[in-house]
Amino acid sequence: MSIRLPIRCVLALRSTHRDQAVLDYLTLAHATPEPGIITTQALSEQWRCHQSNVSRRMQRLTAAGLADVTATNHGYQVHGLWMPGEVTA
Repeated sequence: MSIRLPIRCVLALRSTHRDQAVLDYLTLAHATPEPGIITTQALSEQWRCHQSNVSRRMQRLTAAGLADVTATNHGYQVHGLWMPGEVTA
């Protein structure tokens, strides 16, 4: 499942978040059935990084208020994805 996200929303994210966080958010929004589970391996392949970096990047998305996720044994349960003032998925 992928979401339709107006470019104005992406640009609004760039005013308050680093580009890396915006790209990570877009990848997660595109790759995850929402709500749903995405594996650490899938994110590692998408982001081309190791598991420890996946964990840090997911923590940043959560801390930024863009994603509501819970770590599982082999990935993340995505409960919701948000943008400031607007539900996107």
